[in-house]
Amino acid sequence: MDFLLQPVNDIHFDTKMNNYAGRSISKGMIWTMILVGIFILITACVNFVNLATAQALRRSREVGVRKVLGSTRGQLLRQYFSETGIITFLSVVLALVVSQLVLPYVSNVLNINSKGVMFFTDPIVLTFLAFLTVLTTILAGFYPAMVVSGFQPILALKGKMKSGGNNQANLRRGLIVLQFTISQVVLIGTVIAYNQMKYFKTMDVGFEKDEIVNVAIPEPGFDKMEALKAKLASESGIKSMTLSSFTPMSQSNWQTGFKFENDTEFLKFEVVMRPADTAYVKTYGMEMVAGRMYLPADTMREYVVNEAFVKAMGMKNPEEIIGKRMAIGGSDYKLPIVGVIRNFNTYSLHREIIPCVLTTEKSNYYNLGIKLSKNADSKQLERIEKAWSSTYPDYLFKYTFYDETLNNFYAKEEKLFSLFRILAGIAIFIGCLGLYGVVAFMVESRTKEMGIRKAIGATAFNIFGLFSVDFVKLVVIALVIASPVAWYGMQEWLKDFTYKVDINWWVFALTGFAVIAIALITISFQSIRAALMNPVKALRSE
Repeated sequence: MDFLLQPVNDIHFDTKMNNYAGRSISKGMIWTMILVGIFILITACVNFVNLATAQALRRSREVGVRKVLGSTRGQLLRQYFSETGIITFLSVVLALVVSQLVLPYVSNVLNINSKGVMFFTDPIVLTFLAFLTVLTTILAGFYPAMVVSGFQPILALKGKMKSGGNNQANLRRGLIVLQFTISQVVLIGTVIAYNQMKYFKTMDVGFEKDEIVNVAIPEPGFDKMEALKAKLASESGIKSMTLSSFTPMSQSNWQTGFKFENDTEFLKFEVVMRPADTAYVKTYGMEMVAGRMYLPADTMREYVVNEAFVKAMGMKNPEEIIGKRMAIGGSDYKLPIVGVIRNFNTYSLHREIIPCVLTTEKSNYYNLGIKLSKNADSKQLERIEKAWSSTYPDYLFKYTFYDETLNNFYAKEEKLFSLFRILAGIAIFIGCLGLYGVVAFMVESRTKEMGIRKAIGATAFNIFGLFSVDFVKLVVIALVIASPVAWYGMQEWLKDFTYKVDINWWVFALTGFAVIAIALITISFQSIRAALMNPVKALRSE
């Protein structure tokens, strides 16, 4: 046994020693949220830069007049930064209000206590928001301010300013690629996290977990335990019952050393114990692969081991271990192994299956497992509680459904998945919002071109394809960049699990098709409008 010292400040972030029902939050998860938040902020800044540079032409005459009247470039820079700062400040205020409204939902997702939390009065939050406002203003406003303030007054007043040329066009394309790279990284991560959570819930763990109710035994005394079982035995809604120390997969586990056959020293590996009565295998739907179940007894008399134990002892056939003798813990008295049970997970799926030993030990039974039948009615729990109260009148009746208990083992992953699902939607929405704005500007700036194309025979589909192909290429480029980044990040995340899904190529293909479809829908609102525009009006508008 090893003892460890732990700083009190670390307890909240320790998911290994303090993760009952997923109450602790790992620093890794916090950093994940920070990174995704930064990604979304970058995406929003990219939107602003794209739209601001795309619409800079509209302000060319304004800038020309200001320069003719004596404005310096520094004054124009300050003006543009001020405008960006006001927009950012209003956005932060709106974000504060929205954050306060959605905090109860986020608190439920992250399992944190948010009662009494007010962002408006927290000096740390307010200081951070002030810094964030300044940083966002600089990130979003610097390049557009440089572009607008750099207009030549003569060309600006004559209306001969170009819409940015190749440099600005390439910048907009690059920023769109960056946006959709971020969106697809988050989306791919969400799909893989969903697959992993689905795998957790559908994987064969070696026992049944549905329709099982677990009740903790409040005090030692086998007579009362048997009395409770006798009262419940006549219930038609109960299929079987078992008394044990632990459920098959449990947060609490008893590991101990053992001596095998003629060994006088403990072997180099330990086994996990599962003291239980003879109904344990039936109640939890486990399977014997060799030998038989041990006979009823008050103390340890016989052992049943799992396949991992057989493998650890260097045997290939489970039948080979039947009849072998072993001593558990501090005892030197060796008892026979009479059966082998199919492997089952004793810990969460973060860990591999280890050697396990089942045996009888009435003094260590603390749990009653009740397997309900398919025809159990809604009042079955009330009847169980009534039998419980008559047996243990001094204790409060508490029960848990075993499948819900197991789901709590993966509360951290569920939180992360819920978070990714929300943030992926936000990232894609912001990306599409920016794409919509850029396409709208392009349609407006190419109105005459569209009119000429239609006049010489271009169809609506040709016009739609003209706008769509370029942007689809950008989304594909973003997918090529995002795929290895997402693959590496999710591979690191999956390292925490012994049992994990493979990251298949179809995840990236599916994500790519989904984002392309979303991008085409976004583009279609403006491009179809341009395609259906009357060419006469388009040409006359110039």
